Amino acid sequence: MEKVNLKKCKIPKDYHCNCIFCKKFGGLLIREDGTKYSKLERRKYYSPAEIAHIAKTPLHLARWAIQTYSKPNFVLGVKDMMRNKKPYLLHNLFGEILNKFFKFEQMVLLPHYPPTLFMNTYQKRWPEVKLIPRYQTILVFRKK
Repeated sequence: MEKVNLKKCKIPKDYHCNCIFCKKFGGLLIREDGTKYSKLERRKYYSPAEIAHIAKTPLHLARWAIQTYSKPNFVLGVKDMMRNKKPYLLHNLFGEILNKFFKFEQMVLLPHYPPTLFMNTYQKRWPEVKLIPRYQTILVFRKK
């Protein structure tokens, strides 16, 4: 199984948040050659009954977490979604809670790829929306 690559880079201009956790950006989860991990690759691992479920963990994220943090004392918090036509910064809420009990290490992003029909039509349906979440936000904490 391929090792999931974390590319060190600046935070993307189209990223939708700038909270205290996002300021400690660690990089993007993308292949060394710059291609994105596809959520469609997970089809070979899920049963047909589970494919339509919207809340599956991105397998590349899970593999990266295991490959990087498969030691005791680490916690990962992941989430972002839309609510009322705006990014709902759930990772920030998770971060504020986890930060009380754990030491924050870094934030990394996993691009949503390929984009969904919802993502591709969002600004056409709601032109007032400037930024939609195009990344999975991953917060990494260590036990204090």
